[in-house]
Amino acid sequence: MRSGATPRDDWKKRRRNVFSRPEGISPADVQLHCLFGTISISKMKGGSRTPATNMTDNSNSAGGDKGLTILFVLEILREKSNPDHLLQHKDILEFLRKDYDVTCSPRSLSTYIHRLQKGGYPITIKKIGCYYDSNPPQFTDAELRMMIDGVLFSRNISRAQATGLIDRLVSVGTPGFRTNRQQFLYHCQDLFYTDNEETLKNVDIVQQAINRGKKIRFLYNTYDTEFRFVPKKEEAYVFSPYRMMVSQGRHYAVGIYDPYDHLAHCRLDRMTEVELLNDPVLPKRQVPELRTTTLAEYAAQHIYMFSGKSLTVRLRTEEWMMDTLVDWFGKGFQILRREGGEIEVRLHCSEAAIKYWALQYGDHVEILAPESLRQTLAESVRGMYEMYCGGEPRKGEEQ
Repeated sequence: MRSGATPRDDWKKRRRNVFSRPEGISPADVQLHCLFGTISISKMKGGSRTPATNMTDNSNSAGGDKGLTILFVLEILREKSNPDHLLQHKDILEFLRKDYDVTCSPRSLSTYIHRLQKGGYPITIKKIGCYYDSNPPQFTDAELRMMIDGVLFSRNISRAQATGLIDRLVSVGTPGFRTNRQQFLYHCQDLFYTDNEETLKNVDIVQQAINRGKKIRFLYNTYDTEFRFVPKKEEAYVFSPYRMMVSQGRHYAVGIYDPYDHLAHCRLDRMTEVELLNDPVLPKRQVPELRTTTLAEYAAQHIYMFSGKSLTVRLRTEEWMMDTLVDWFGKGFQILRREGGEIEVRLHCSEAAIKYWALQYGDHVEILAPESLRQTLAESVRGMYEMYCGGEPRKGEEQ
């Protein structure tokens, strides 16, 4: 300490040296950053920590000392606490006094700890003390549950793969969450999964092909009447993949089969013996449907993953069908007219997909245009009538 200087004066000088102006940080900036946790002790000039001399949290000095006190509390928790070694308030107060020569009231200390926790630092507070968790959970319990449900009800992977993925996800949860492990694994035994053990590998190879702009070759499989998973034909297919997407819980590759030039879809869980080829795919800019639609638009236009070009469809339905429309087509459709509880809607969809969608909701939806689609639906309905009613009029319809 300089001759005639007080401990406070000496601390002020050292603080100015530590947070020097040439580095573009003023004492006021330091306090602000400390309060919000955007500066750490390690960022002090020279990477060293200079103890404060006889500093209290009630100081009214220029630049403010409370911001440094909260930073010291954070550093103590980081260095000296963990889930197996909790610190009580008296411990932290002692470290502040001994390591930093800072005195602080228990009430102020409690405020600092809660402020750090609220600011996003992984500080856990318990009745017996608090600690800094240097390895906090990567996911919340709710996030893990969403991911586990996605695996649990996925039909893309085998039962063994689903079990393994769920086991790994459960293992990174909190102790309370891990108690659900047996329940999740029990459900795996009842649900249907694919017999194809290669699906995850297929995802990797198809993504590589998309990234590199290369074609793939594979066998495409189907189930026979004996429930055996067998190749659809002996010859392998050659395919140019451009996108991967999920529909109805299934992963699909969107691309072009050789030697054709129109887009098609193939399920990754039906593919086996997938090979990455050196042959380049047709540039995406030369595929009109991919050049003019985003992934979201393409998914909305190809519900059920029917291929084929999209057309503009006009239909009439009831207002309460809005949730169903949004579920299937997103928010990309237009409402042309509202009247008497009915709405008229315009949307874009592949012809085959909208045909089956209209049949599914036939009691509540009428296709108005195009006329060719109305005729196709009329033929399908007539065929079903003859199938179920033998061509005879229903009761009450006799002339």
